[in-house]
Amino acid sequence: MRKTLWVVVSVLALGCGKDINKAFDDMADRACQCKDKACGEKMLDEFVAFVRDNSDSGDFERGRKAGEKFGKCVLAAGVTPDELLDKMKEAQKLLH
Repeated sequence: MRKTLWVVVSVLALGCGKDINKAFDDMADRACQCKDKACGEKMLDEFVAFVRDNSDSGDFERGRKAGEKFGKCVLAAGVTPDELLDKMKEAQKLLH
């Protein structure tokens, strides 16, 4: 299950254009500041909106690293793996 989450987050991060990678890095940093589930859930909603608004191709490795960091941080804040996966699926649908 965890491997699936990282793959989904990483694949979604691929949609980030080079100029967008900085914004995604910043979002991952903000997710790591979350201390509770409500904050983690808010970051997931922000991530879905981010994917909806930014669908350029970009720096794969940078996006993958930010995606992994983001996922780990929202999980640490209390978001369940199933909740994370559901939001990632929602965001993935926006890319197609």
